[in-house]
Amino acid sequence: MLSYDTRQVDYKRIHQYDSNCMSSLAKSLELRQDSILVDFMSGHADAANSVVNYYATKNINVTPILVDKFSSQFPKNNSYVTLLSDVLSIPIPYNSVHAVTMKLGIHEISSDKQIQVFNKAYNILKPACAFSICEIAERDDSFRDLFSLIVKKKDELAGFDDFVKNRFFCTQKELESYFLDSGFNPAKQVMMSNFNYNYSYLLQTDFKNDKSKLLEFLDFIRNVVPKSYKKDLGFIDFHDSINLEFRMAVLSAVKS
Repeated sequence: MLSYDTRQVDYKRIHQYDSNCMSSLAKSLELRQDSILVDFMSGHADAANSVVNYYATKNINVTPILVDKFSSQFPKNNSYVTLLSDVLSIPIPYNSVHAVTMKLGIHEISSDKQIQVFNKAYNILKPACAFSICEIAERDDSFRDLFSLIVKKKDELAGFDDFVKNRFFCTQKELESYFLDSGFNPAKQVMMSNFNYNYSYLLQTDFKNDKSKLLEFLDFIRNVVPKSYKKDLGFIDFHDSINLEFRMAVLSAVKS
């Protein structure tokens, strides 16, 4: 059984980042009345809900379509249209939707297929419409590789073997190149936020209240973060948690 079939977490609690990220993502889409939004790898619909709520304040109706290949990830009592599908295989016609969003999903796609996600978004969007993502976007390979090591250790301890095998994080430059290579106009950085884990919630969910795993994870972080990186990452050791400020960006690009 794959990890997303069994992992049930509140992503807004387990991940710590600026609460304005999702409203910034919504604003970047510049939607008009009766727009159709497709939310790739929608999970609990955080991105779709943010878009719907943001435009509701402007009396603009948005119809979301949630796309995820794990039915367990769709929100309960959901009123949105849902497509149980891999992102790369969704049956949505070319040039048919007004916006595409993706929150923390690119890294769940293997590195050789990530460009295909951007190609799919480009194909289904109408001209002059936007694909906006919220994703880990490190400044260079060394910070990206460090973040990847930390996440991989967390997933190993949690028993998420498929995450360990398949997850691949990008630098911001790599994400921006995916937009360009798929035909989009140059991506704009809409917002940058720090990203960290909520360790007490991580203990409950991924580590199933096994404190020895949390302590092992924290010790791993202490040992793997080079001293020369600690200032840039805002490293603070609180014993039962660690502050590490990796980078998460909201990027948006318009179909040419």
